[in-house]
Amino acid sequence: MALARAHRAHAARLLIETTELPFADIAFAAGFASVRQFNDTIRMVFASTPSDMRGRGKAPVGTPGRIVLRLPYRPPFDAAGLLAHFRAHALPGVEEVTADSYARTLSLPHGEATVRLTFPTDHVLCSLRLADVRDLGAAVSRIRRLLDLDADPVAVDSFLGADPVIGPLVREVPGIRVAGSIDGTETLLRLVAPFAGVPLKVPDGALTHLYSAGDHPVTEAVTSGRLVVDVGRSIEDLTEELASLVGARVADEVAMRVLGAPDVLVLPESMRNLASHGPDWRPWRSYAGAHLTRKAATS
Repeated sequence: MALARAHRAHAARLLIETTELPFADIAFAAGFASVRQFNDTIRMVFASTPSDMRGRGKAPVGTPGRIVLRLPYRPPFDAAGLLAHFRAHALPGVEEVTADSYARTLSLPHGEATVRLTFPTDHVLCSLRLADVRDLGAAVSRIRRLLDLDADPVAVDSFLGADPVIGPLVREVPGIRVAGSIDGTETLLRLVAPFAGVPLKVPDGALTHLYSAGDHPVTEAVTSGRLVVDVGRSIEDLTEELASLVGARVADEVAMRVLGAPDVLVLPESMRNLASHGPDWRPWRSYAGAHLTRKAATS
């Protein structure tokens, strides 16, 4: 119970400090049974009131029907590399990528949603349109995983920067992130199955469809429940199960993007000859592969 209370308190703190939502809406979105319980828990966990916490910083201002948040990260942060990755793999109607933003549709537990992300110098600005405010926590968690916002780039760069092969790339592009996953099933099916969109009930500009996959043996395995692809799986179990269905390379990429595995080496075709250096890049082979993939795309 104490762990659940602390989890709700930290979810509420994020909303207090980074949005202009009314406190009653925050209490509901964070999972509290009442505003009184919300106030009492915030005081107990943070030794502060919601009003005092909000007064410490100015939240970004949203537009009607949208929630706008600041998502923090540890610098440095290679936003340009993430945008290049999203641009190379974008699905029309599901995603929109501009020179400085990424937007997409989301299928969340309580309804559909859209998100637009921009990248100021010290945070990610996240604008969400939700069908149900209860989905706010789930949406933020998925977006943080998608952008690899909880990575420690200083640790990664200091280790890989000393390597004679990867070092020059690290110094050229510090703070690289491994693009993650907004939804485990979607990530897998995008690698192996044809695309078939589902129209949004309420389109949002260029965002008109939710992701859906066409017929494929893996699609049937997922929809029947025989195959589960989510962050709760262990790396070993998921890669073993997937390798028998879709091959080792796809299994590794799913583990890297969905589970956030930091030590999976996925190389671009043109740089497979560097695979023998993989042992030198442990335990950050996923980031080494991201540097090489970025280099291959810009060469």
